[in-house]
Amino acid sequence: MVKLRGKIIITAIVVASIAISAYAIHKEYQREQNRTETRAEELKECPGEVVQVRPFGTYPKAVKIEEPPIEVKVEEIIEEIAPVQTFQAHEEIPLAEEYQEWIESECDRLQVNKAYIYALIESESTFRTGLLVEDGGGHSAGLCQINSVNWPDMEKKGLDPLDEFDNITYCISLIAKYIDKYADADDLINTVTTCYKAGEGRAKQLNYYLKSCDSIKERMAYFSTIIY
Repeated sequence: MVKLRGKIIITAIVVASIAISAYAIHKEYQREQNRTETRAEELKECPGEVVQVRPFGTYPKAVKIEEPPIEVKVEEIIEEIAPVQTFQAHEEIPLAEEYQEWIESECDRLQVNKAYIYALIESESTFRTGLLVEDGGGHSAGLCQINSVNWPDMEKKGLDPLDEFDNITYCISLIAKYIDKYADADDLINTVTTCYKAGEGRAKQLNYYLKSCDSIKERMAYFSTIIY
């Protein structure tokens, strides 16, 4: 009788354990189904996402998902690039394009009026290159007729007075210096021009005026109509 009761109790425990395990498996199945259904609902809100939902109880397979090719218009990924603006030489100025471009780029860099520099160079060399002229016991060189008293300073700056590009650069840098120094002058063009042509000491004796100043002003007005 005792042995029979023991078997009944053991059987009851086993049945109870099986029932509990079955219930747990059933609950896990329901939870997995709920997760699957919830994910499926989420995917409906994201139609562009390519996802495979694995039903409960199945195993994933290595499947290559073929996505449709993406069509992209070229203009959507490449910005329109404006063409590079090349320098246009002024036909009215009898000077090679490369020198005109250099003059104007240096004027922009040093903030000097381009029309004035053209008028000054015309007055100095009438746009002739390669000039080396005897001048008061010394020499003046190039388009801008840089006097030999300035050549040592040019050499310190690594500039060659006989190189037309260096010649232009030094001329415009001198003009920029005089503009800053004499900014309060009553007639800035006369003052700067006289300092450039005669030197600062002699310019003061001349009361900052040379006859060529008037013609430079007139030619400056003319060049302004060409380049601006």
